Amino acid sequence: MKSRSGPDGVHIFDRRTGLNILFDEVSVDQPKWATAPRQVSVALTNLCDLNCSYCYAPKHRAALATEKVLSWLEELDSEGCLGVGFGGGEPTLHPDFPETPTTTSGTWSLISQRNCATWICTICGPSW
Repeated sequence: MKSRSGPDGVHIFDRRTGLNILFDEVSVDQPKWATAPRQVSVALTNLCDLNCSYCYAPKHRAALATEKVLSWLEELDSEGCLGVGFGGGEPTLHPDFPETPTTTSGTWSLISQRNCATWICTICGPSW
């Protein structure tokens, strides 16, 4: 079970059962608020296997180092962040993509992936 306090109240999440409750009537003093955002989006790479004429994304090869991403996500998790979204260009083209969501699935309430204008959302589990 994981909880997060902030200006909106107390958010409780249990990854095993999927229990996800926001107690917005609870007032939390500002010094007790989580220091991380509720959810973050990480652009893993600029790579894309499509060539859409309307796309504004850079067309050069760039990818974040997996160790750096995992370090950021561990810190965010410890500071109260509940969800992470992976995007970029096409996140599945990152060389370590299958391992990154699996490695970060510890206590995250939600992992989402944005690819080719399609959202795929899953509650974290043992398999991606």
